[in-house]
Amino acid sequence: QAIVDAHRSGRQVQVVVDRVQAAGNYSQVNNLKAAGVPVKFGNMSPGNARAIMHNKYTLVDGVRLETGSYNYTENATSNNAENQFYTDETNIVNRYVKDFQKLFAEGLDQ
Repeated sequence: QAIVDAHRSGRQVQVVVDRVQAAGNYSQVNNLKAAGVPVKFGNMSPGNARAIMHNKYTLVDGVRLETGSYNYTENATSNNAENQFYTDETNIVNRYVKDFQKLFAEGLDQ
């Protein structure tokens, strides 16, 4: 809901997800798309070196980063041993910004 609220308040929000996980029972992807949030599926097509979209990070305004093992699920919140790392270290954040821009540009709409 926070992503939808940020989008509705006029903040630029973009999301890249794994296609298989997006089809799961508890996925919120359809809700994000229905709210107009730009959502793309990671391009895991033949010839792409990656099998699944397994990135787990959030960029905030291009100046803050959250990353780690944490899956954005209730199960991860309630049951798993997870880790998260937060930073505003410019050189680290910029590397993730560049990575996200590439993932989003190469992402698939359907």
